[in-house]
Amino acid sequence: MGAIRLEREHYAAFSASEGDKSRKLVKGQIWPELRRLSEALIPGLSQLVGIDLHPHLAFQGGREGPVREAFTAFSASRKKFRDHPHFTLAVNRSGVHARVSLGSEARGERERLARRIEREQSNLAKRFRSMAGLRSYFAGTNGGNGGGTPVGLNEIALDEGFWRALIGALRSPTGGLDIGFGWSSSRARTLAQIEIMTAFERLAPIYRLMASED
Repeated sequence: MGAIRLEREHYAAFSASEGDKSRKLVKGQIWPELRRLSEALIPGLSQLVGIDLHPHLAFQGGREGPVREAFTAFSASRKKFRDHPHFTLAVNRSGVHARVSLGSEARGERERLARRIEREQSNLAKRFRSMAGLRSYFAGTNGGNGGGTPVGLNEIALDEGFWRALIGALRSPTGGLDIGFGWSSSRARTLAQIEIMTAFERLAPIYRLMASED
């Protein structure tokens, strides 16, 4: 049994025909596993970034159709996460995902990050060029944890072109950042907690870049 105890039938929550049924399955089956694993991850994640992080259970979709994704967002704020940088541990129909995110609601944070990238763009490309296997999960209609279905199909490289394009994305009305690593639902059944933690360790420098003061 892996770190997140979900079997194939649990992913049916994301294909239920009615929103009410989908939400009920997510809250009854997916959220308890996310909560349990998130509590185990919190001390290590907080140590990674040098501040106390707080878990926020959420999902997107589920009103007119099935829930698209259930997730825990790990934010420095006890009350909210959408206007702060955050780690995301997510489950959707394609599997399990570890990400770092800055949504469209975080307008001030997005502009601050854009200015920092402008100053450090060439250095950032050199610093992160060896980070392989990253996917972009950004759903352009509402910044990562909001609009479309973030299935994570687009593999990316953090080269100069990525950082240059990100400046523009961060300044667009619905812009944001949502990148990370994913495992298929079948692979997730044997996924160890240390593998998830290692993915977040690789993402921690990007979180610190987003969260640092000018």
